[in-house]
Formats: sequence, C-alpha cells, structure tokens
Amino acid sequence: MTNREGKQCRERWRNNLDPNLKKLLWSAEEERVVREAHEKLGNKWAKIAKLMPGCSDNDVKNHFYAIQRRSRKRCPNDDGIYSKELRTTSMMQPGNIISKPIFSYPKKRKSAMR
Repeated sequence: MTNREGKQCRERWRNNLDPNLKKLLWSAEEERVVREAHEKLGNKWAKIAKLMPGCSDNDVKNHFYAIQRRSRKRCPNDDGIYSKELRTTSMMQPGNIISKPIFSYPKKRKSAMR
C-alpha cells in the first residue's frame, strides 16, 4: 500500500469513508434544498452541506453541478440555444432536424516514442 499524506487521509475520510455519509440516491426534495441554498449562499458548499445531513461539501458540490448538466441537456438556455453538447448547425435554422455538431473536441496528440 502506498503512503498517503495526512491531507489525503483526511479528505478521503471526509468524502468517502466516514460511516455517517449517506450513499443513497438524492431525493427531489434534497435537490430542491441544494438549488435554493445555492441561490442564497452561492458557492459556499460547506455551509450548504450543513443543511444536508449525511453529505460532505464535496458531495453537495458534485451533485449540484450534475443537476446543472442534466437540466442543460434537457432544455434550451434562456437565449434559446441548447447546451454545447446538443447544439448543432441544423438547430440554428427553425424546423430542421439535428444533423452534425458545431464543435469537436481537440484530437489527442500522440506522444513521441523514445
């Protein structure tokens, strides 16, 4: 087993190993509480986590951003343009069917062989 630094051990305990952490699915009520608390407090994840017993600040933050990604994929933004994953050239013209994406991820470079 590799040696871990003290900070790594604390973070691993707080975010993964603590028996008080709940590992169940989030309810709609819990998601609502997180959204409302984020509107009031902003990105103060530790304060929001105090409202959610059994959740670490890291759990709350990760789940909040997962909620955001899911909601962006389902519906358009306020300006009518879909999220980056779903936006296509054909969607810019009304009545057209999704065809090809506007963007593409950069290609990975092949590392130089030694």
